[in-house]
Amino acid sequence: MTLNFLRVMFKHALQNNYTAFNPMLQIKNLPEPFRDRPILSMDDFRRLLDEAAKLPDAEQLVVWLKVRAYSGTRPSECVYLEWRDIDFTRNQIIVRPKNGNPLKDGEFRAIPIHPELKPVLIAWRQRWEEIQGAIGTPHDWVFFYPADPTQRALGFRRSFMRACKNAGIPNTRSYDFRHFFISEAVMAGCELMAVAKWAGHGSVRMIEKVYGHLSPDYHVAQMAKIQFGSPEKKSA
Repeated sequence: MTLNFLRVMFKHALQNNYTAFNPMLQIKNLPEPFRDRPILSMDDFRRLLDEAAKLPDAEQLVVWLKVRAYSGTRPSECVYLEWRDIDFTRNQIIVRPKNGNPLKDGEFRAIPIHPELKPVLIAWRQRWEEIQGAIGTPHDWVFFYPADPTQRALGFRRSFMRACKNAGIPNTRSYDFRHFFISEAVMAGCELMAVAKWAGHGSVRMIEKVYGHLSPDYHVAQMAKIQFGSPEKKSA
């Protein structure tokens, strides 16, 4: 984690002419232990949606949560999401570099819109046009600050934390929805290379090593597939 931070810092300094040399190019990555975090279950997520729907920011918060959970986008990618990035005809969400959000790899990617997410986005688009049309539609951001529709929403942090607490999952982080999406995709049998592309990874290595957390119920079901026992039982 520290090495990654230093790499980003020196890369930024080099790009902005604050330094003429990047010493991190001489340093190899060290193996770092990955901390295993329990992932949200589908029941957890449904409880969270129920609690989010009770809050003052519910109109956008519920949509925000579903976009995060059904697309695997990073928090910053969702913050900078614009309607021009959502192609309802091709059923794609385009994640592209923008000012303030250059993206981790600096390249755009296309994420298919899940059938559960499309009607949610269409309904929110209609409501969005009502709200923004009343003030002259000053921007194209999908999510805006509820108290001031001219300002970009930065993640609904307070409402999110409150909903998590009320749902009984207080230690949940915003980034956990990315893990949730990827794990659900893996457990559904999606090809790892496809999942990696949706998540913005160039290979399946990170999917297998970092994001391949699977639910306990899934592990139990997989274990049950193993046929132990005597030959007599198997042939019976």
